[in-house]
Amino acid sequence: MGKQQAVSQQGEEPEEPGEMWGTLWISSKTWMPLRMLMEFKAESMEEAEEMIMIMKMTTDLKDYRQVGTMLHPHQMVMSTTMELDTTGLSEEEKKERQAMMQMMSAMMSGMGSFTMDTIDIKVNTGLSDDLFDGNKLE
Repeated sequence: MGKQQAVSQQGEEPEEPGEMWGTLWISSKTWMPLRMLMEFKAESMEEAEEMIMIMKMTTDLKDYRQVGTMLHPHQMVMSTTMELDTTGLSEEEKKERQAMMQMMSAMMSGMGSFTMDTIDIKVNTGLSDDLFDGNKLE
């Protein structure tokens, strides 16, 4: 994947510079994706203080099974980590940022890691094409 400059939802330039990029691991035997890693890097430039936050979101795709003519992962394990680089800050500022980071980590701990198991996958079970026509939705 490559690096991309972050933009806001409205397409405006973000207030603080940031980057995002990803890495994809592919099985050499099945050619199926095994892992995806998305990394987000944001810089904060408040009052000449520089702090860099790096968030990593990893998704492991496991337990591939044949469904019809395709392989589908029946388990996805997602995890999120956050790192804070405070090398440009004074000791007092580092302590303040560390306290803030602990609060943010506590809030994100619910998102930290979870597993999603697929019980059943059905392909082409005879659903009407009209169900997928966006023009016919109310």
